[in-house]
Amino acid sequence: MKNISIPNTDLTLSAIGLGTVNAGIAWDHADAYRIFDSFLGAGGSLIDTAHVYSDWIPGETARAERVVGEWIKSRGGKHDDFVLMTKGGHPRHETMEVSRMSRDDMEGDLDASLQQLGVDCVDIYFYHRDDQNQTVDELIEVMESFRRAGKIRYYACSNWTTARMQAADQYCRAHGYRGFVANQDLYNMGVAHMLPYPDPTMVVCDGEMLEYHKHTDNLLMPYMGVCSGFFHKLQKKGLDAVAGSCYNTPENLEIAKGLNELCARRGLTITQALLGFFQVQDVPMLPLASASSLAQLTELEKALQTEFTPADYDFLQA
Repeated sequence: MKNISIPNTDLTLSAIGLGTVNAGIAWDHADAYRIFDSFLGAGGSLIDTAHVYSDWIPGETARAERVVGEWIKSRGGKHDDFVLMTKGGHPRHETMEVSRMSRDDMEGDLDASLQQLGVDCVDIYFYHRDDQNQTVDELIEVMESFRRAGKIRYYACSNWTTARMQAADQYCRAHGYRGFVANQDLYNMGVAHMLPYPDPTMVVCDGEMLEYHKHTDNLLMPYMGVCSGFFHKLQKKGLDAVAGSCYNTPENLEIAKGLNELCARRGLTITQALLGFFQVQDVPMLPLASASSLAQLTELEKALQTEFTPADYDFLQA
């Protein structure tokens, strides 16, 4: 896969970003160092984390950022050979209906992230959620204040609707700001036929949003690129293993047949084929994928190095 450049920035990124939701859980310390080093060695250049990863597990908070920070420290503090992203403003897990996106919330999260990561500045800082009770004007100005303070280089959004991003774009144009450089929303091969996702604060990328991303300098960074393991579990364990999945619909079961045929024809893994889907879209996008082991990381790295064509995915049009 070719690298992706974000217009009107100096950012050139690998075509897949490494998510760190498993950092500090499935892998830590020396295992984490091997995973990060291997990803960079395979041509990866984008590492994505968040201040909230993995606070849903009792005990340590911000563990993913701590793991990334320890790895950066082990490299002598060097982090100029990859793009580092993190996110703030996520609600507390016990009170998901209560927004945490005030200026104080965001500044507190960012300062804590910088401390955990052991850096003075992150390359891209995201609003992890949106609060539509706040105007885009005030939310953009908070990010601009962080940029001017040298704490972030660029800013972005996650789980924002198309209308809110358009409003933010309009405000930024009027004030001469670069604006959002990226948007993380839920998008993958199975999303068009998915049942409603159980977390209503997560925004699904739909046709309107895809059209928006065709005409902006805001790069789409889909998360859950491998469909939460639905197609993997279906292939290995059968229907019973995915009975409760929101991807378990008749349409996605048909897609699974085409996906398995693609894998067999080209000698691919499910992970490679799912990530290759993003390469052939007519909208620029950079998927984020996580790995729970070096073996899974190897699959991700192979996807970085595999070429796909739209004809590979003709089964999606059936």
